[in-house]
Amino acid sequence: MTSKEQVMSRLALNPIGGTPVFPRDLTLGLDALDISTEKIFKDEYNADLAAKAVLALQKITHHDAVVGCIHSAGFNVECFGGEMRYPERGIPYVQRHPFSSPDDFYKFKEREYDYTQVVRSYDIVKSSSPDLAVFGNLEAPVTRAGIYRGLENLMMDLSLDQTFALEIVELGVERAMSYIEKLAENQSADAIFFAAASDNPDMIGPEVYESITLKYMSQLINKIHKLGLPVVFHPHGDFSSDELSSTLDKTIDLGIDGFQFAEQNNHNIILQHTKNRCCILGGINVTDSLLLGPDERIINDCNKYMKDLSKEDYIFMCSCSLHRGISIKNVKTMVSAVKEFDSK
Repeated sequence: MTSKEQVMSRLALNPIGGTPVFPRDLTLGLDALDISTEKIFKDEYNADLAAKAVLALQKITHHDAVVGCIHSAGFNVECFGGEMRYPERGIPYVQRHPFSSPDDFYKFKEREYDYTQVVRSYDIVKSSSPDLAVFGNLEAPVTRAGIYRGLENLMMDLSLDQTFALEIVELGVERAMSYIEKLAENQSADAIFFAAASDNPDMIGPEVYESITLKYMSQLINKIHKLGLPVVFHPHGDFSSDELSSTLDKTIDLGIDGFQFAEQNNHNIILQHTKNRCCILGGINVTDSLLLGPDERIINDCNKYMKDLSKEDYIFMCSCSLHRGISIKNVKTMVSAVKEFDSK
């Protein structure tokens, strides 16, 4: 039984084998190769090196699912005239958001990032390790719009000029779907993962979340399912709270195949909503347990989730994406803890 089969069976609500682990590494693979961030992103995207980095980390930690490239917000920034910074040993970050000025939106909105080399990274990963599950990683509607506009500006737009905010959101949805179609053309990904840090009802409010995030996610999910790909959604916010209980149900009712809970959620309450409806994903907190250790704490935290969820339609993840600077040793400890729990 392959890692891919274990992952896909859970997204299909028919789990087989042990609990798969998906750390959602976006840049940590660069530490596994000990190379500078610029080597991937300077000038043309370096697909060969990106794929090599993704696989180098997996060979150390033995997780079951990967993102098929080294990911950057630059995919959403530079083609529209924004600016990125690529610290030598750091995480890519936005220096200037492309649509911080509304004039720039109307000037540059017809442009599109060339994903050819990014998709090639996915293809290399898939052909090199066909037994792994490969996720396409994208930003959800409000999160992507926040990268385009700058989150503070977008929050003001949502309050004062929602028509303009929706133009930016809709552009992001169009560009996201274009990328997904490219991933689907050659079966470059097995599933699609939507990261949604700013699609957070605790931040933007349940009404905006339901009227904007859920509306546009519904459009994306329907189109992605027609391409034959399952969808995992990872909005931030405390969906285990009483206040967001109905919002969580509406989110699952979109037809998502997996829901990843973020930090500060009660996973047992989330499970009450996801059970027999979609796969549940999540696990230990990146910013304390995984970042700081020690091994005993990581193992205990992993066991807490495994005790409650390992018999369910569950894929083990950490609370958010992994980037440069996280201890690879700690990630290996996390993966090993999950595998060892299953073997007992």
